[in-house]
Amino acid sequence: MKKYIYIIFFAFCTISCTKEVVLDDILDATPRLVVEASIDWNKNDDEASKTQTIKLTKSTPYYSQDYPIVTDAIITVTNSSNESMGTFAYNTNQQLYVATDFNKPTVGETYTLKIEVEGQTYTAQDTYTSIENPNYIKQGLNRDIDSEGIIQVDLNIDNEIGVDNFFLLKVEPPTIVSVLPEYSNADDSLFSEVPGENNYDFTYFEEELEPGDLLKISTYGISSRYNDFLNKILLTAGGSNGPFSTAPATIRGNLLNETEEENRAFGYFSMNEYIYIEYIVKEKSDEEIITEL
Repeated sequence: MKKYIYIIFFAFCTISCTKEVVLDDILDATPRLVVEASIDWNKNDDEASKTQTIKLTKSTPYYSQDYPIVTDAIITVTNSSNESMGTFAYNTNQQLYVATDFNKPTVGETYTLKIEVEGQTYTAQDTYTSIENPNYIKQGLNRDIDSEGIIQVDLNIDNEIGVDNFFLLKVEPPTIVSVLPEYSNADDSLFSEVPGENNYDFTYFEEELEPGDLLKISTYGISSRYNDFLNKILLTAGGSNGPFSTAPATIRGNLLNETEEENRAFGYFSMNEYIYIEYIVKEKSDEEIITEL
């Protein structure tokens, strides 16, 4: 089943998650800060990774299509020694807070996001997590859904030995196949740590995928807490009534309001190392096609 985190996150930000939804509350909901703060460092491209962005908006009543951009915040990201990782300033053209001088994070270190806006101070923490370089991409045919076979792509990667790994996979197909990326997350609890047996496959298949299509594939190392957050979102979306059904409990991110505890923000702050790969889909074949990376 496809898991579109973007759609689910939108639902999370705009839908009441109590057991009984009152229409007046939906129409007159108090706006809350919405934070999109994913610091993603390309393991193989330090120079490009020096530019990082954070987006701040306000939530709105359910039927509104206007999501106000927050432009007057002070944003800092610091390491465990309280040293600044980069200078964020609002960019009018991009409608984002942009830092072009972000420093390379250290694997295993915990970082703090601080947002000061409208007399409120919001903070969040996350631990920067590593990811191994993938080994190869394997293309074959999946005949479980269609007897004629649909194209399946497997990304093979090693599970780090002696490390608790948590992963996020993002696949961006051509827009003619899907206008949204597809996401999946996993942990290494079921993966081997025996040398030589510690590799495994992330699988992607799509009925409309054709030879010559370009897949943009990103694999992220994510923290345990971020993985738990994603699991809750995906579990909520997996219910029989779909992502717009009443959630069993309020799904909170890791953002705290230090000024007014109940006026919490929506969203999540994460620090992730990732690998980016572009793969051109090969011709259909009954034989597996291996592309070494």
